[in-house]
Amino acid sequence: MYEVLRQHGTLHFDCIVPIPLSPDKQETGQLNRTRILAQALAALLRLTVADVLSLSGPISKRQFLSAGLTQSQFEHQYRQLLHVDASIRRYPHILLLDDVCTEGSTLNSALQRIRETHPHSQLSATTAGQMILKSIVTNERLILGHKPPMLFTDLSPQTR
Repeated sequence: MYEVLRQHGTLHFDCIVPIPLSPDKQETGQLNRTRILAQALAALLRLTVADVLSLSGPISKRQFLSAGLTQSQFEHQYRQLLHVDASIRRYPHILLLDDVCTEGSTLNSALQRIRETHPHSQLSATTAGQMILKSIVTNERLILGHKPPMLFTDLSPQTR
């Protein structure tokens, strides 16, 4: 993640915001990979990890989709459970971080919720691994880590 950001000259953020771990996973002591990645990247970039996102209830995309519900229904439920702390307004340039992106629904939901709370923020997003990201990015040239490397940034409705 660091190398791709460095190659693009996009190292200037005010904070890194990790996608939160579901509360039920926290309670069972599951490893918070996204938080660990955020801390490592923050150390390299000399940034703060801003834990401004939280989930008010448990949610699992795998279980949700296994139950026959749609990706759209998952995104709606995830947005309902996702809380953005007002302290996010302290950070004009935000790097949103997730461990793995499969369909982009979690990142997309988080970007939308952050935009609602902090409409003038400049948002970028990165992941340690990417699988199928096309569902949220209409322009493949905007995908960070794409071969050749490209930038994935600001998915606000104005730029889609």
